[in-house]
Amino acid sequence: MKRRWFLVLGLGMIVANLGFLFAFRATILENPATAATNTVLVFGGVLMAIGGAGAQPRGTWYQFVGTGDVLIGIGMSSSYLLPMVYGMSPYGSTEGILLAICAVAGGGSLAFMGFDWIRGGRHFDLSTYERGPILDSIRT
Repeated sequence: MKRRWFLVLGLGMIVANLGFLFAFRATILENPATAATNTVLVFGGVLMAIGGAGAQPRGTWYQFVGTGDVLIGIGMSSSYLLPMVYGMSPYGSTEGILLAICAVAGGGSLAFMGFDWIRGGRHFDLSTYERGPILDSIRT
């Protein structure tokens, strides 16, 4: 897999979250849980884009991508946990708890991957991520 895909993923996260912000700006600013979640997801997308572009000022590309993974995992978990804490969850008690458990499991797995990448990939093989353009391997 090419490292540049992290640039695409990061830019996609930024565009999606900023589009959500501009589409629903009034309600996002009123709800601190949604504002915090979107802020964390945008910062995660920025770090992934920096790592994918290979333009990081210090550190290695996988540390930036790993930190972005951690932030996206936190954002996923907080998107269901914070509304429950503030009492603004649109779900019933059973659905809300189940969704929160699933979000924490998914966000926790992303955060675990991110922490491992920050440490240098002891559980995930980072050497499989190649340099170069995304579509370089498709040439005939």
